[in-house]
Amino acid sequence: MFVVDASVWVSRFLRTDRFHAASTTWLADRILRGDSLFSPSLLPELAGALSRRSGRPRQGHEAVAAVERTPGVDLRSLDEHLIRLATQVASDLRLRGADAIYYALARELQAPLVTWDGEFTERRDIDVSVLTPFDAR
Repeated sequence: MFVVDASVWVSRFLRTDRFHAASTTWLADRILRGDSLFSPSLLPELAGALSRRSGRPRQGHEAVAAVERTPGVDLRSLDEHLIRLATQVASDLRLRGADAIYYALARELQAPLVTWDGEFTERRDIDVSVLTPFDAR
């Protein structure tokens, strides 16, 4: 079981991203193994990031549709409990809003957070396991 950050999804769908091959391979391997992949339902973050970086709005729409139909992917709704936990960790750990939501979900599920986000991978003051797809084998 893993919580997958938007940075991994973005690199999966953006062929020009330097981590595209690693993200694509890691996600495909996890799906083949039947691992559970969780992400908060922050699909606008994925759509916007892809549209901005590619210059093609359609790419954002297509990526969201692909994630929604990917076997083993569980998009978690932002319920009151998750929002409260994310609000607490955003303040306590000085995280951006969306980052706090991914972190809170990983903490709640007691699952590793898989990300390319250097703000997570370089920190040692957090209480969830943070891995890149290179490390999360």
